[in-house]
Amino acid sequence: MHNSRSFYATDGFVVAREPLTGARPLALVLAACSRILLELRRERAMRRAARELEGLNDYQLKDIGISRGDIPHAVRHGRAGL
Repeated sequence: MHNSRSFYATDGFVVAREPLTGARPLALVLAACSRILLELRRERAMRRAARELEGLNDYQLKDIGISRGDIPHAVRHGRAGL
């Protein structure tokens, strides 16, 4: 017999859930860890890019089309939104 936690609704139908056994929970944990590591790498790359841009003088920044105040936005979203 199913309890109230063993069912979930999908498009109006109630479907029995698969029990989380074996490799499935491990795969979920590994996928979450992979996403976290990817996000940490992206953040580190953006910080490195911001440091490099902050190291340029105002004339060099103007030459590439951004101002000093635009650096955080340019690093995160590119110059298109400026």
